Amino acid sequence: MWGRKSPWAGVNMLDLIPEPLVSTRWDEENQRVILEVPRFREPVVGPLLQRAMPPHRKHFLVPLDSRGSLLWPRMNGARTIGDLAREVLVAFPEDQDQVMERVSKYMVDLYQNKFIRFLNL
Repeated sequence: MWGRKSPWAGVNMLDLIPEPLVSTRWDEENQRVILEVPRFREPVVGPLLQRAMPPHRKHFLVPLDSRGSLLWPRMNGARTIGDLAREVLVAFPEDQDQVMERVSKYMVDLYQNKFIRFLNL
């Protein structure tokens, strides 16, 4: 891709502070966080369409895996990605070799899907 600069160029991912943008529910049976993402998120028309939807169709559900379920409630607007990655390492020591890269990539995916924002980006 010539001429296109990465939006992440020069950014230290581990210093970014994620903040959730969607609500959640806890799946007691599977011990997982489920994101409740509004079906219509466009700023102008979205709220009108969202109100017109029946309650059971207003959101689509995104179940997180065990690592995502560990991370999500810890994203409190104060912890950096580096802090969160260290917490994953404590809970999942088998991830030691790739934890920083994997957590950073996961956060970028959440950001690109507009599930989170970075307070300091």
